[in-house]
Amino acid sequence: MTAGCQLVDFEERHRPALLRFYRRNFGAWAAERFAARWQWQFGTGNPYLGERAAQIRVGVVGDDVVAHLAAFPLPLRLAGERTVALCESDFAVDPAYPMLAATLIRGFRRHAPIVNGGSHPAVRRMLAMLGAVFLPATEVQLVYTLTNRGVARRALARRLPPPLRGLARTPLAWLARPFVRAARERHPRPPLPAPDGPVEVRPLDGFGPEVDALWAEASQDVPHAFEKDARHLEWRYRRGPARRLHCLGAYAQGRLRGLAVVGSVARLAAGYEPLGHDGEFLEVIVAPGETGVARALFLAGAQPLQEEGAESLRTTGLTPWLAGVARELGFVARPSASRSLAVTLAPGPRPAGIEDAAQWFTSPGDADTLYTLTL
Repeated sequence: MTAGCQLVDFEERHRPALLRFYRRNFGAWAAERFAARWQWQFGTGNPYLGERAAQIRVGVVGDDVVAHLAAFPLPLRLAGERTVALCESDFAVDPAYPMLAATLIRGFRRHAPIVNGGSHPAVRRMLAMLGAVFLPATEVQLVYTLTNRGVARRALARRLPPPLRGLARTPLAWLARPFVRAARERHPRPPLPAPDGPVEVRPLDGFGPEVDALWAEASQDVPHAFEKDARHLEWRYRRGPARRLHCLGAYAQGRLRGLAVVGSVARLAAGYEPLGHDGEFLEVIVAPGETGVARALFLAGAQPLQEEGAESLRTTGLTPWLAGVARELGFVARPSASRSLAVTLAPGPRPAGIEDAAQWFTSPGDADTLYTLTL
């Protein structure tokens, strides 16, 4: 059904109706965070708008917004060449207008290259039909389980009517444990120890020239990447809406040899309300072959996350050798599309290695998947 609906470019007059629409689809908590990140993501806070304009489309019926899809500029490397892609974000369609979904998705293909993160299964199917490339390293999540206390709470919240869901935040939630079918969550591991080797890990006060030098070295043999130079990392992690992030630098013989950005990511229960959180390694950038540096960063990054009560430690999309270091520390690989990344290219031959995990440098911080969830 599309009768009476118009697809138009977003204008400021649409903002109140868009926020009401977002609240209906994703809940009040997510809507507040959507509003808080608007200027940073789509407006004057985005440093890449001078290279490529954001695209924001809304479906309107009278004074109501019934569909929304936006895309904002992000730097991307393809076949060794820097470009500015558009990253799709905050896609939603009112159930009464299902045909708008395909219309919006198809319409944005003319802006290729287009990046998508963590798409709904129905959207993944549409993207696949339109020729999107799903990056294989982002289809596997590395998980280190620390506790299973949140599983019962979220299970109880799903079973309770909205007025009673607050009980899931109380000790009564443990009554649901016998009914929870989450065997893979029932085997927590001991907390990871602090690093004790020769690598010094300390907080980074900002991202500057030494980060540019590290990124150039770490990515020198990688033809495809979400660019992670100092400018991008400064915008993404120090100017963004997340406030519980830890930026760490690893030094060997006085030189920066690796960095990590870690943070708390909300676990959502019924009604899209946060109930518990995980610790996420949003970025891990290490000079090639520096296994000791990578190990020290994983151990050092785990410390604040464990102290803040993370239920698990997680990361996705690492280059194969970095993923190997995480597995040696006890992280377990699990198939998961919740952090997956897809790239839609312009018509023509695909760049070599576009579907090879070893030819990409990606991380959970790429695309918009965690913009709302990172606390």
